[in-house]
Amino acid sequence: MTATKFIKDTPANWEESDIQLLLDVAENTVNKAMKELRLRGTILRKKRAVGLYPKPSQIISREALDETVLRVHDKLTQHEHVKLPFCAFNGGSDVWVDVGNKRVGVEMLTAYLGITPEKVIHVGDQFLNTGNDHAARGVCPCIWITNPVETTYILKSILRLAGVPLDTFPNDDDVADIELNDSDDDDDDESASKNNRNSGQGMNLSTFCMRASLTNLNGMSLSMQNNGQDEQE
Repeated sequence: MTATKFIKDTPANWEESDIQLLLDVAENTVNKAMKELRLRGTILRKKRAVGLYPKPSQIISREALDETVLRVHDKLTQHEHVKLPFCAFNGGSDVWVDVGNKRVGVEMLTAYLGITPEKVIHVGDQFLNTGNDHAARGVCPCIWITNPVETTYILKSILRLAGVPLDTFPNDDDVADIELNDSDDDDDDESASKNNRNSGQGMNLSTFCMRASLTNLNGMSLSMQNNGQDEQE
């Protein structure tokens, strides 16, 4: 972590008091929005994040989630004492406010690899101002995708351009029909495989990512980050 202290906004330079201030403002704003919009949700505070998710059997509308995100964004941006980068985003069924954002992630990645931002491609699906990929738009080329199958296609295209043989990989047309990796529980695996095939997700995405990260792609790096779905884990 200390190796990135020369980059202004990296976690190595975050003071705990600044982190807590950002989270305090975010939590208060989310709590106020929940009351004013009459949302049936629960607020969860973590070490470096604040979240709002619906109570059991309840759904928070997309419009209400977006409104909450925009309120938090405005409050944090206008607060004179909030110094740290942040990411307030609509996770699809919940709202999360993270300390840091993907711009910082890209800056750290380029510093670690010793490359310039134009040699990074950020792949994501939330590039609007209520999404968690929005901050990356200002620092590197981005590709907007809608599902993991498209990410797989992009990875394979880059590997082909880099001259990496793909003979061990499935054909593009068959990606959505690939079965998941075997697990210890065959019954659970069979059910998961069916669900993922029905949703159009190929199983070899992790393999493609590994191949891409271990291969010299003419100085190009890939930035593919999750979209907040692991926040509640």
